[in-house]
Amino acid sequence: LPLGSEPITALDYFSLFFDDEILERVVIATNTYAEDKKDSKPSMYRRFKQKQLTKKEMMHYLGVLLLLGINTIRNYRQYGISRAVK
Repeated sequence: LPLGSEPITALDYFSLFFDDEILERVVIATNTYAEDKKDSKPSMYRRFKQKQLTKKEMMHYLGVLLLLGINTIRNYRQYGISRAVK
C-alpha cells in the first residue's frame, strides 16, 4: 500500500489478498465451471441466457458476501431475500 496523503480504504486492504491476477483466475474458473455444467445438463440450462462473468461482477458479488458477513442478521427477509437459497 502506498503511503501518502490519501487514507487507506477497505478496498486497498482487500486488494492485498485478491489482486487482479487472483480475481482473473477466479473469474476464468467460474466461467469454465458454468460451461461444463451447461454442457453436462443442456436441458436444465436451456432456459437461461448464458453470459461470461466479468471481474467487475465478481467484485460486486464478493462485496455483497463481505457485507453479509459483517452485518449479520438473523432473518433472511431483512436482507430482502424471501427464502434461503439452497
